[in-house]
Amino acid sequence: MPERRPDTMSGLAFYDRNAAVYMQTHTAYHDQRFRTFNMLLPPSPGRLFDFGCGSADNLILLARSGFSIQGADPSPKLIELGQGALRAAGLDPGAIVVGDVAVLESLRPASLDVVTALNVLAYLTQEEEDRFFRAAARALKPTGALCFSVGNLLSDLVTLNRYTVELYERHVLPLFAETSAEARELADRLRPLLANAALPAKTTDASYAGRTSSERDIVTTRRVILTEFTARLQRTFALTVEAVNYYHFWPLPPQLLQQSDRLRTLQQRFDAIAHDNPLGVVFASQINLRVKPAAR
Repeated sequence: MPERRPDTMSGLAFYDRNAAVYMQTHTAYHDQRFRTFNMLLPPSPGRLFDFGCGSADNLILLARSGFSIQGADPSPKLIELGQGALRAAGLDPGAIVVGDVAVLESLRPASLDVVTALNVLAYLTQEEEDRFFRAAARALKPTGALCFSVGNLLSDLVTLNRYTVELYERHVLPLFAETSAEARELADRLRPLLANAALPAKTTDASYAGRTSSERDIVTTRRVILTEFTARLQRTFALTVEAVNYYHFWPLPPQLLQQSDRLRTLQQRFDAIAHDNPLGVVFASQINLRVKPAAR
């Protein structure tokens, strides 16, 4: 999986820049992704650590449901917002701190019931992700659960746009064609089959509010193929998948969904009811997982 490209910013820089508007934009999307993700969590009470807690919006929900919460995020601006939100909710603002995976690594072994990481791992390097999984497995109790989300590489098959072509170019044609020249030729033959092969237009706009194009032109994100990813979790970290659900489906390609409020409303309704639909293996852009460490 690639490291950050020279023409993009880090996930930390992107979210630090957009801290003030991130949770105030697309609020229905954020509300539903919290509900879908939280379905996977074991029942409270318990001690929970949220890695990449951001402005603590979901942590507040989890605290109100009965969890004892802690969290960390590398963005000082998000942590500042999160501490203010915790204070306003009558919770301890010191429950969250600025920091990366080292905070999780510093916790006592077998001291947590739940570790969460929502919309975080896609912005880590492979080395950082590996550190996270080792630290989470170490910090969890034998009966604990690790819940996290990953981006779904296969969802580009159904967007029927520039990202579909890029999926073929990067992951399929290099294996299929005998030479790089042949792979390029086949990609050129593929593009005319897609009416929107040049969309969405590439952007250098690093703002969040009001932007409808993907952030992947701005931030390098890492996405997975579910079967390959879960096999590696078991092989490398002795983490076994207990449950999976899906969010942010493409029931129609995004260039159609963005054409009207009616279609966007239908997409939101679909997301609310389709979280366990097996079509999510391909049609959902986000996959949530609950895994457990091997018996010690």
